[in-house]
Amino acid sequence: MSDLDLQIGIENEMFLYLKSDDPPPSSTTTGKDYVKPFGTDILLPLYNEMRGEPRLRSDFSKGSHAGHSLSQMNEHKWTVTTDDAIGNVSMEGASASQKVKGYALEFASEVFDFCRDGTWREEVKNHWDALLLLGNVSIDDMCATHVHVSPKAEAGWTLKQLQQIAQAVLYFETAFHAIWAPSRRSHDFTRKNKAGNKKLKNLNFGECCELIEACSNNNKLSTLMQETRDYVWNFENTREDKRDRIGTVEFRCAPGVLTAEHCLIWVELAVSFVQAAAQYGSKADLEDYHADVKGLEQFILQAGRKGINDPDRLAIVFHGQPVETDEEMTDIFEKRIK
Repeated sequence: MSDLDLQIGIENEMFLYLKSDDPPPSSTTTGKDYVKPFGTDILLPLYNEMRGEPRLRSDFSKGSHAGHSLSQMNEHKWTVTTDDAIGNVSMEGASASQKVKGYALEFASEVFDFCRDGTWREEVKNHWDALLLLGNVSIDDMCATHVHVSPKAEAGWTLKQLQQIAQAVLYFETAFHAIWAPSRRSHDFTRKNKAGNKKLKNLNFGECCELIEACSNNNKLSTLMQETRDYVWNFENTREDKRDRIGTVEFRCAPGVLTAEHCLIWVELAVSFVQAAAQYGSKADLEDYHADVKGLEQFILQAGRKGINDPDRLAIVFHGQPVETDEEMTDIFEKRIK
């Protein structure tokens, strides 16, 4: 099978305020009405000055950003925006269990080629370096990291590729649940594509595959795999009837992160899985692997391409230690990062 060239987009949700704001701004000045002027008039020029070139744009036109859009596909810039999923946690910008301070922001990357030179990883690091030099970042359980994956080919995903990705998603759903961040395991915005889907939850894997293979177009497949966009694997962007169609499969189950390294770990997991699933996600191929964590790891690794994938980062996710909190997972990641 020929190699599959991919593109990726990354979205990081967080709370941020400038280090020069000491003490930090009060909750009355970081609410929803203040996010746009902060992001556009204050943060954007400081960020671009620090980067030495215009690497950040702002887009608050929709109030709450819906993620990557066609308007930014050809711009080699990050986009600062916001998202009601975190912005409405409370007027204080904090959840009940985790105190966070600052403006509720989302940073959406440019579209990167998942390619051999690996410059996209350096750009992610440069972006985070600038953020952490300028501001203090915090996260809570409502913050997430989303990863969009699409083929580099102009034609986009074929229906067969999407069907194979869908089958792999269902086959390894329990295995993925075991390695997710605890905060995302039972989350309103990360429903399981099988167990949380009334069309599929009572079917066995073979019956699910029959329904998937019977889908005659992307629209039908998306409708089968999810009832809203708030599922672990979001196929809505592949629909032919979607107005702002960007053609990506979106992984929504990574937690919010505080560093570039942790961001890159989750991106590696998402893109490497889609890379394997699009090529080797037939029912027969999948059943060559155990549907457990070890089988998931083996399935992903067999499709890796030397110089493009990063098995060392992937291995950090498959650490084999049960965790009950995101903090435990973060500690394990830190110990395993080289």
